[in-house]
Amino acid sequence: MMRIVRLTVFLYACLRGVSIPAADVVVGMHQDEEEAALRYRVGVIDVGTRTVEWGDVGAHDDGQAPSVAVDGRLVVEVHQSHVGTNLWYKVGEIDEGTKAILWGEGMRYDAGQFPMVALEGRVAVEVHQSHFGTNLWYHVGLVDAQARSIDWGEPQKYDGGQFPSVALWNGTVVETHQSEEGERLWYTVGVVDTTAMSIAWGSPQEYDGGQTPSVDVDDGVVIEMHESIHGLRLWYHVGVLDAERKTVAWGEATEFDAGIAPSVAVDNGIVMEVHESHDGLDLWYHVGSVNAEAKSVSWGTGWHYGEGILPVASVSVQVRSSDFDGNGQVDFADFLLFARAFGSEAGDGDYETGFDLDGDGRVGFGDFVRFAREFGT
Repeated sequence: MMRIVRLTVFLYACLRGVSIPAADVVVGMHQDEEEAALRYRVGVIDVGTRTVEWGDVGAHDDGQAPSVAVDGRLVVEVHQSHVGTNLWYKVGEIDEGTKAILWGEGMRYDAGQFPMVALEGRVAVEVHQSHFGTNLWYHVGLVDAQARSIDWGEPQKYDGGQFPSVALWNGTVVETHQSEEGERLWYTVGVVDTTAMSIAWGSPQEYDGGQTPSVDVDDGVVIEMHESIHGLRLWYHVGVLDAERKTVAWGEATEFDAGIAPSVAVDNGIVMEVHESHDGLDLWYHVGSVNAEAKSVSWGTGWHYGEGILPVASVSVQVRSSDFDGNGQVDFADFLLFARAFGSEAGDGDYETGFDLDGDGRVGFGDFVRFAREFGT
């Protein structure tokens, strides 16, 4: 009976076609290990195997302390100048076929250090530490993708601290930073006003101890990663965002790996982190999937991918639709296709990432629950 069902499904798929999502893309950037020069790479994420197929390393610009944000194929990058504390940005577009980025001209927008940027649609939010001292500042900007430029609002001071990081989802900002003195970690949630080019911030909240935090948010789930207080160990939190109350309900801190200078990114349930090794200049990455209910991440194997310092990454993961045949509705035909793949895992002949709706490397009960929720739409 199972063979008959599988044959029926196979013939149906051949006749109708299966809608496979476009590539899941990561943009990584780092500073050269020997000079103030920036390099970037574009990679395609294989969700099933938790690996990345990287393109060649590309020369980007002179500078230091880079940050990058991706939304779809749009890329925004910010960095500190290679001499002094001028801050610069570039806007680009990913060429998925060549795994390269078509960059616009570099433009100066402020002065400071340790800039970080987040992107949602046309809206960019940038944070940085002042070029002297520990004041923290932000900009709200609107991206003109065609002109490869950003119309930035005025810089505004929002707190004091070091090593800020920023994330943006559904008009809500989550920011983390290290305290001005010592190794305490704080977060703040705010709401973007693109008319006033400003952010209405909530109250800063202490959430842990550590160094150099990194944060991202998607679909109300917040991922944070940091170095331990004494360095060399990496820890992460998963939290649930309450945008109305401007708070995050954090899960327990979980020790993750050895390393320094972590950067974390999340999109559509897929998490990626990059970091420097704890004993050299090697760069490593992990791909994982987030479980919001358990406030945990299921990580794949760590992989070496280059040499450098201060690595950062941003991901753009396609939405997994239950409309597998692409006819505009989730119906019985999609159920037959899903049944064919059910129980398969990455590495099996029947496994296809398009059916792995939660991105955990297997087509299982979690995917069925999501399919059932979308059935009939």
